Amino acid sequence: MKCVISEQLKQRLPSGKFGVIRYYHIEVSDSPQMLRGRLELFQESLYIELQEKSIADIPEMVEWRRTFKQIGTDPSRYRPSSESLYRRIQKKSFIPPIHSAADINNFFSLYYKISLGIYDLDRINGTVTLTIGTEKFHEQFLLSTRA
Repeated sequence: MKCVISEQLKQRLPSGKFGVIRYYHIEVSDSPQMLRGRLELFQESLYIELQEKSIADIPEMVEWRRTFKQIGTDPSRYRPSSESLYRRIQKKSFIPPIHSAADINNFFSLYYKISLGIYDLDRINGTVTLTIGTEKFHEQFLLSTRA
């Protein structure tokens, strides 16, 4: 799999840093009880923290919002996924266990306060291009994920 960063993204976010981690021979299954318990406990501790401070006061969230504005995306309309997870926790709508891959992905997204994605390489064909999404793409993506 080859990953490239679009010229448009490079121009709008010249200091942007992106990472890809590839794992092989991973079995996705129900999460072990230890992971489910750790994710739940971590969400509970975040919930308590968020009762005393605003999400707008978390430096990483401020940086993500600034980045979204820099690439021309309204972060109040299309939130960074890490912020969406924090807002759910703030409302005590904890993220339920899904499976081992999604649960570890959500845990690290919460822990590091960054947006993460997880994809099955067997289902990716061709080059992956990191670029700025369009509203049309967003609408198509939402429709395809709901099907």
